[in-house]
Amino acid sequence: MIDQALIFLRDQINDYFMEIIHTKKVVLGHVVNQNGQTNVSEIGLTLINVEEESSLKNKNPYLKISEHNIAKINPPVYLNLYILIPAYFGDTEENYKEALKNLSRVVKFFQGKPLFNHQNSPGLDEGIEMIHVDLVSLSFEQQNNLWSSLGGKYLPSVIYKVRLLEMVRESMLSSGRRIEEVILKTAKMEDEK
Repeated sequence: MIDQALIFLRDQINDYFMEIIHTKKVVLGHVVNQNGQTNVSEIGLTLINVEEESSLKNKNPYLKISEHNIAKINPPVYLNLYILIPAYFGDTEENYKEALKNLSRVVKFFQGKPLFNHQNSPGLDEGIEMIHVDLVSLSFEQQNNLWSSLGGKYLPSVIYKVRLLEMVRESMLSSGRRIEEVILKTAKMEDEK
């Protein structure tokens, strides 16, 4: 599911690039290879963090399966993905300007379309209900820590939070009949008999 979401976003950005500059620029992969070399040839897209959306953690574990039956399931896990989109076109001034221009195009793309669902994005995987994308700003210290942990030198980049990817495994823990009537007997009712 995570792979499908990132491939979908890569393809959406590349479709936008095809419309405006008639070429694809975004590649899914690591920012730095195992030898410590920059692995971004133009625009990269890489997953840098996965977090659980804790506000949706306490979902109802019961699911109605028919008019009179229910099932107990493990509630879905909702994930937020953090993606880094760096730009690198080489070491000349012209290449640097081209990288910044294309990074601006990525920001414009997500500004114009921050929400992806089956109505506005027919190519969205059936297992994904929607994707919402928000720009994330890091402090200089956080940015330094991120690039240090990636093992690379800073590249012009943006970070986006991809919200609410639902992860669910279709497995039923138990099932039974739904409670349809509750009869309360009090001590007074017992005395009247």
